[in-house]
Amino acid sequence: MEQEKDGLAYLGRNILLENIAVIKYIATKQSDFLLPGPRSEFREEQEAAGVVGFIDALNNYEATNREVDFKTYARSRIVEIMLDEIKRTYKLPENAGDLQKTIDETIISLEEQERIPDDQIITDKAGIGLEEYLAVRYHPSFIHPFPINEFEGALEEGTNVPKVSAEKLAEMKELLPGYTGNLAKDEQYAFSLYHADNLFLEEVAQVLKYDGNKTFDLFTLATVKVRAGLRNHFEKNVKTATILPFKQ
Repeated sequence: MEQEKDGLAYLGRNILLENIAVIKYIATKQSDFLLPGPRSEFREEQEAAGVVGFIDALNNYEATNREVDFKTYARSRIVEIMLDEIKRTYKLPENAGDLQKTIDETIISLEEQERIPDDQIITDKAGIGLEEYLAVRYHPSFIHPFPINEFEGALEEGTNVPKVSAEKLAEMKELLPGYTGNLAKDEQYAFSLYHADNLFLEEVAQVLKYDGNKTFDLFTLATVKVRAGLRNHFEKNVKTATILPFKQ
């Protein structure tokens, strides 16, 4: 029995080394909804949660029925605990869909007035409280172009992409070219590099040769504009009962 435990510990060390890159990837992708400043701190917290997930898998694998191999089980626990940490920290208010719509419309109107849409300006113009604004604006779902109202569950494992039905996802993909085509050139690049090419925002910044803050603003503006178009489409053509992500 002791020899089996030693063997699992050795296997665990090797699989942990294999999963470090996965943990770092998930942590980096999950952090892209934050401003560049607090992003590194969040990433460190997520990486720590990923390691905790791995240790949990190592400690509990023997108690499972072993229908899956340890490597698969460990990957699953890593993702679960990283997402549990996000769910614990980032909760959406009940009226998140309406708040997101108001924030999106305000950001677009301020951009049209050639004003820098920082948080204070947005909340003042939108007439919403700072606390509820921050709960929506800096939630992982904000960087996804799909409107909150249309989400059908929590975030997909290992990504910051909300769960959406296959039918709606297919419809959204069909509609996207029409809305991205109306974006400014740099906005199109930022949106495409992140969503289509699956780059991190830091990598998008390197490609566009902009600093982190400008890239974050550019990407946010592109996402908000596309989301506004999709929202208008679904409000006019789709009537569904939906569930907010992370609603508790």
